[in-house]
Amino acid sequence: MDPLEMDIDERIAAAFEKIAQVSRILLWEAASAEKLSPIQLQFLLHIDGAPESLRRVGAVAREFDLTPATVSDALSSLESKGLIVKETSEEDRRSVILSLTAKGRKTVKSAEDWKSSMIDTLRAFPGERKEMVMEFLTGMIASLFARGILGSARICATCSNLVIMEGKTAPRFVCGITGRRFDESGMMIGCATHSAR
Repeated sequence: MDPLEMDIDERIAAAFEKIAQVSRILLWEAASAEKLSPIQLQFLLHIDGAPESLRRVGAVAREFDLTPATVSDALSSLESKGLIVKETSEEDRRSVILSLTAKGRKTVKSAEDWKSSMIDTLRAFPGERKEMVMEFLTGMIASLFARGILGSARICATCSNLVIMEGKTAPRFVCGITGRRFDESGMMIGCATHSAR
C-alpha cells in the first residue's frame, strides 16, 4: 500500500514496526557482543531485576509469551554457559527459581545499556509530548492485554493495587503498595510488585 494512502492507524502501526526494528538491532548488537542470542540476553536482564515469583520457568514463559519448552531450552543454554543457576524453591520442591551467577551478573552489567541510544534520542523531546505518548502507550498495552493478544502486561492499569481517586484533581491514581500518586503518564510498565486483577 502506498504510504500516502494509509490512515493514521496504519501509519502508527508502521511507526511501531520501525521502532521495534531499532530495538531488535540494538538488542542483537548487545547480545552478539556477549555471544548470546537476543532472547537469552532478555532472559538474563529479566532474571536480574525480577522478584522470585517472576524467576520461575513458567513465569518467564508468560512474561515473554513463549512456550515453557522454548524457555527451558534457552535457559539450559544459559546454565551450561555458567550464567544462571536453577535452585529448588523452599516453598515448593517441584518449582525451580532462576538466579544469575557472578558471571551472569557481569554479563548483565556489560549489556545493560543496550537501549541507551534510544533513551538518548527520547531525551531530546519535550516532557509534555512524552507524557502524552506514555498515556497512549499504556492504554494500548492495557487494551492488547484485555483482548488476550498480549499475555503479560504488568502495568498499573491492569494491577489490583491501583487505587483510582474520585474527582478531577491530579494525580488521579495511587499505588496501593508504594503510596505513589500519579496520572496516566506515570503508569509503570514491568512493575515487579504487579498483581493482576
